[in-house]
Amino acid sequence: MSLTMKIQLTPDLKKSLEERGTDDPNLYEARGAARFRCNATATAKLLHSPLSAPNQEIDSLVIVRNLSRSGVGLICHQQWFPDQAIEVTFGAGKIQGRIARARRIAPSCYEVGFEIGKFEQSE
Repeated sequence: MSLTMKIQLTPDLKKSLEERGTDDPNLYEARGAARFRCNATATAKLLHSPLSAPNQEIDSLVIVRNLSRSGVGLICHQQWFPDQAIEVTFGAGKIQGRIARARRIAPSCYEVGFEIGKFEQSE
């Protein structure tokens, strides 16, 4: 299956991703669980939705913005909603979880945070 990146980053967000890259996010904020920036491309798959969302694509390319021990921050091209279940595949394996928050940044650019429920390491 071949997917196309459809995210339309705003100039400010693109500049921020390029400038801050994978630096230590704890330099800029205080949190209980450390977040680690990665800015990696991954495949996201919508597993279950409590909402009726017939126009949502099931598989899409996303940018994994950061990881922590309890959650993952993504940037995607379509709107997702809290309580939807997703699976993200990149690097070391697959992470399944539940969307906790989602907000629109710009047209075709949404920021999503999801709680990690299960991790499967690649072999």
